[in-house]
Order: sequence, then structure tokens, then C-alpha cells
Amino acid sequence: MIPMRDGVRLYTVLIIPKGVAKAPIMLDRTPYSAKDSTATADSSARCPRTSCRRPYAELVRAGYIVAVEDVRGKFKSEANM
Repeated sequence: MIPMRDGVRLYTVLIIPKGVAKAPIMLDRTPYSAKDSTATADSSARCPRTSCRRPYAELVRAGYIVAVEDVRGKFKSEANM
């Protein structure tokens, strides 16, 4: 849960490639469930390097940190206060 300036917390899944110290970050805010968007088809594990939904897999392989976040009031994110 990442807090916003107004105190609302947004559910976020971070996908960090192994061994990465400094990397660019790609943020994807979605109304379609960050948890479901990053889950693999065969398990509840989050987006390993080789089996993740496109385009996330390509970004992770390219060395990007991927942050997938539910928009306000959807799925696990809080609504406006």
C-alpha cells in the first residue's frame, strides 16, 4: 500500500528484476486489478523473470522495475477520504 499526499493508500505490486541496484521504473495504474494483472497463469506467484504477462515480462527482462497499481477505489486500493 503506497500512501498518496491526501492519505489515500493505493495497492501496488512491485516487480523487481533480480540483482538490479539502479533501474528505471515503469508505473502502470490499472482499473483491472494489479494483483490479477501480475499473477502467472499457473500459480499465484508474482511475475517471475520468465513467465509474466506481456508487456511486463519484456520490461522486466530489459531491466526495468515494474510497478502495477490499482486506481483509487478499485480492488484493493482505498477510495477518496
